[in-house]
Amino acid sequence: MLTIKNLHANIGDNNILQGLDLTLEAGKVHVIMGPNGAGKSTLSKAIVGHYEVEVTQGKINYKGQNIVDLPAEERALEGIFLSFQNPTEIPGVNNAYFLR
Repeated sequence: MLTIKNLHANIGDNNILQGLDLTLEAGKVHVIMGPNGAGKSTLSKAIVGHYEVEVTQGKINYKGQNIVDLPAEERALEGIFLSFQNPTEIPGVNNAYFLR
């Protein structure tokens, strides 16, 4: 389960997320929808620890641990990462590499 409490996040000088609460239950399908500029991408980047996003307040709890200060690489090892529908092709690296 992933639980987000009172999340505030910035990209540069722009305050994008302000006081977001969200619970994602294991084994369920969740959809985040909203208009352009609503903060969907910022939320995703905050969860995975993307370098562009600064979390200034709040908690992101995964498996009972606050992961806000956990580096993106360690989050990825826990299974928290972004996967794109049309990923950029990297010469010499096939899809099987990413599925290990």
